[in-house]
Amino acid sequence: MLLPCTRVIQRCWKASRAVPHGRCYATTGYGTGSALGRHLIITDAHAWIYRSHHAMPKERLKAPDGTDTTTVHLFLGMLWRLLRLNPQATHVAAVFDFPGKNFRHQMYPDYKAHRKATPPEIKQAGPQLRSLLAQIGIPVLCVPGVEADDVIASLAVRGIQDGMTVGIASPDGDFRQLLQPGLTLLRPAPRGKAAYVPGGPPSGLLAYAAPEFEADFPGLRPDQYADLLALSGDASDNIPGVPGVGPVGAARLLAAHGGVEGVLAAARAGGLGGARANKRTAATLAGEEGAAAARLSLRLTRLVTDLDVPATRAPWDAYRPGLPADGGGAALRTLGDLALERHARTLRAIWTEHAAFRR
Repeated sequence: MLLPCTRVIQRCWKASRAVPHGRCYATTGYGTGSALGRHLIITDAHAWIYRSHHAMPKERLKAPDGTDTTTVHLFLGMLWRLLRLNPQATHVAAVFDFPGKNFRHQMYPDYKAHRKATPPEIKQAGPQLRSLLAQIGIPVLCVPGVEADDVIASLAVRGIQDGMTVGIASPDGDFRQLLQPGLTLLRPAPRGKAAYVPGGPPSGLLAYAAPEFEADFPGLRPDQYADLLALSGDASDNIPGVPGVGPVGAARLLAAHGGVEGVLAAARAGGLGGARANKRTAATLAGEEGAAAARLSLRLTRLVTDLDVPATRAPWDAYRPGLPADGGGAALRTLGDLALERHARTLRAIWTEHAAFRR
């Protein structure tokens, strides 16, 4: 199992058909494209921690010593749903952001600079969950100087190239740019839309694949999504985009000219008329500042898919979940200390029912 970043921080490192629109991931034939029956689920742990923290802003859960356990409680609920998807994941990774800045901050110091300080409950839950996941038997990854998104993207693309089916569990829309045959995004289901697995528990997750993308962004391909954000900007990450270009205009430009470089070439040649760009936008894109803004934004929005670090290049057996050497005793004690006995019962059941933990 890969070394969790909580233990030795300096050594821890970020061809199935598309599923039907709007259906639960666990009922869509996930895994049918893997000839070897290998199914990789990658969890965007940082994003789920934030979502879990904000899901219950008022009614917080507390351990006997006063420790806030709300985030851990909700995060574990999501993890159990992932481990109970059908077919079962043969490989799993929980990816965390490494503390501090990364290469995108070096390119653009204002990257994510508008975000508020991390709430103390999240600062507490991150190390708690990294340690607990390792105790449960889930491989944990984080890479110094690299965002979790890039670790996830590189591992997911490697999995597809090696014949796996891949699910990325994250509420983050940036992963749309990775969509391709064999790769599905697992997004939180809106209230009232959680589907049930026949004969099993509700998954609480919805599949997002090519049909969903086509419905949300008509005329565009998933690989153009980073270009879309580059032109229109991404407020959530404080990525500037090109002044005067919004999402609708950016989509028209990309549908006509392919990508950022195609748009810039057309602007320099005075050929944006077919995309219905106004004169001011055309002039901005044809100028040096507009082109520089577009190219910088593209470097910020495009995920890295070829990280060559131990976290993403380890043998596939390193990403298999498995019962820890202590038989799970540390995990059960931790859950008991946090007054999360119901999760302890669920964990025991998963260790019994999930094939990977019975190896």
